[in-house]
Amino acid sequence: MLYARMRNPMLRLTILTAFLSVPTSTPSIGFATVITKPACAQIQQEKSRIYGFHPSRISKEEQKSRSNQMDQFWSSVKSQGQSGRECLKQLILAEQQDGFFVFDGTSLLMDMDQSPASLEVALAGLSKTNLKDIDSSGYIRMALFLFHKGLEITPLAEHYMIAQEVKGFVPQHAMRLDRETGAFFLYGSMPITTADQSLVRMLSVPELPARSTAALMLSMSMTEESYTALKSLPKTFLPEQIRIAIEKSTKYQSIQESGPFKMTRAEVLNVLSRIPNYGGDFWGVAGDKEFTKSAVGTLAYGDLPALREARRRSLSGLSDEALHEYFALSHILLRVINRLDLYGELRDH
Repeated sequence: MLYARMRNPMLRLTILTAFLSVPTSTPSIGFATVITKPACAQIQQEKSRIYGFHPSRISKEEQKSRSNQMDQFWSSVKSQGQSGRECLKQLILAEQQDGFFVFDGTSLLMDMDQSPASLEVALAGLSKTNLKDIDSSGYIRMALFLFHKGLEITPLAEHYMIAQEVKGFVPQHAMRLDRETGAFFLYGSMPITTADQSLVRMLSVPELPARSTAALMLSMSMTEESYTALKSLPKTFLPEQIRIAIEKSTKYQSIQESGPFKMTRAEVLNVLSRIPNYGGDFWGVAGDKEFTKSAVGTLAYGDLPALREARRRSLSGLSDEALHEYFALSHILLRVINRLDLYGELRDH
């Protein structure tokens, strides 16, 4: 049974359920600084009294009680205005043990303020989150929010990848998030070079789920760097379903797309440029067979950056519709690569 408290649909999603940490550089703030002012000392005392628990280890009844207490903490911090906000930022930066507080505190901070300084604190707090204690959809939403605010979220993606346990659910779309699905949203939203570099690093971490997920994501990347990494990667450690998925990307298949095509290359590129500005006469390309045929048959090697960028932009929200668009564009990308027989020395013929 899930328990959720939402104040902001984008930023306030904390779900208590039974569902590691990549360090990030943070300003050096001594804990004594937190409690020098009476108002901040009060907030710190409330924080110590209310938090310090693992939501995944308590009963439903205690979850409800704790949630009411956290509501009170939110109200208390907000009532202090700017001083409450500054105190909260110091508490988030100083916290080294409570992987749930840093997430809930970061959610509160983003509800109060989204200035550049607060965004940096949010990045630091999120990187210390214990993902076992939260619904990962909240973590991914906030990570993507920070990304679209211009922050580098590679540490957050890697923190997610090596977490011992990640589970999530998006009730608006009845969509469950396993490790691989969450990784599609995190890495698929990044610039392709940044994503590839991180995923190659993830192939060397001790955690097997992170390595297998990284291999899957690299197979979806379909770049020279990703194919190079996969070419030298032993596949024996991978689960069978992931090996099969990787083979679909790394094994050449002959593609014969003959015209006439309904759309010209210029028209295909124009459609790609509209993603994700949906509405009116345009609702994306997933399921559009004529567009797919035209794209596969007309796009050239020099068009791949535009295709990859459209695919990256298609992940405009945490939804199954966005994921379907991402996979539709990935399907086109693979078929263009096969038609042109690209990266031949790195793929199996």
